[in-house]
Amino acid sequence: MALVGPPASGKSTIGAALAFRLGVAFLDTDQMVESVAGKPSEDIFVEFGEAEFRRIEADQVLAALRQPDAIVAVGSGAVQTEQVAQALADVTVVRLQVAHGVSAKRAGLSGPRPVALGNVLTQWRKMIAERDPIYERLATITIDSGEHPVSECVEALAVALAVGEQPD
Repeated sequence: MALVGPPASGKSTIGAALAFRLGVAFLDTDQMVESVAGKPSEDIFVEFGEAEFRRIEADQVLAALRQPDAIVAVGSGAVQTEQVAQALADVTVVRLQVAHGVSAKRAGLSGPRPVALGNVLTQWRKMIAERDPIYERLATITIDSGEHPVSECVEALAVALAVGEQPD
């Protein structure tokens, strides 16, 4: 199972809690990328460019999706890579939907995120506008992670997975 959504939508937090609740492994592809590269994501962007970052990211997402019985938090931009989008078509995909303002505030737009270059708010809105339709298309389950505590999101997802339904 994979979790997708914009930066700061809760993929890592909810994913880890859900994996614990279900007794399965949790894999965060952002952490995997940094581990393989030996440096933070923003340094990969600056030193090698976005294309190299996306190549490393795609390799790590595909490796994570091959792991049985795992919850995979997919980097927010990975869905734009066709190979990743195709692989996600074969698994349950949870879309964490969150209001743009909430995710932007959570992300701390002044923080060291690779997407936060140039006019921060303009870049953020552009990024979300490009990715939202992809998240929606790939989603098997959608949950609003901006309005509910992590525990409620995890419980709703656990129930939805058990009965194969969309959470409220």
